[in-house]
Formats: sequence, structure tokens, C-alpha cells
Amino acid sequence: NIAGVSEAAQSSTEAAATAEQSAAELNRLSEELLAVVNRFRFSDSAAAAPVPSTAILPDGPAPESMPIITGRARQTAARS
Repeated sequence: NIAGVSEAAQSSTEAAATAEQSAAELNRLSEELLAVVNRFRFSDSAAAAPVPSTAILPDGPAPESMPIITGRARQTAARS
């Protein structure tokens, strides 16, 4: 059946074009994500020395005498 083969070939061609578009979009998104990650990596390296993992942070608002925690130290504190 020539019509069936022709239809299958067209469907295959369309699927390949869609896959190519999807791959291009994924590549673009991965480049954007890498740029964001690198931006955070750079800002993290410029942050103050990290708080030791044994540090215990109080609940509630920080007293005026407590230094502001930035960058990687904040991420570490949020995980604990």
C-alpha cells in the first residue's frame, strides 16, 4: 500500500523535525541554566567565610549583635 508507506514516511519526517526542535530547545534551556548556576557559583565564592557545620543557629529573629549570614552559609543553615 503506497499511500500507507507515504503517510508513514511523512509522519516519521514530522516526528524527526519535532525531536530536532525539542533537542534545540533543551540545549538552549541547559545553556540558560548553566549561566544561572555559574552566576550563583561566582557570588557564592565572593561570600564571607562559611559558618562551621557545627554552628547552632537560634530560632526567631537574629539579635542585633549577630552578623548577617550570606551565600553558602545561608544555604547550609537552611538545610539544618
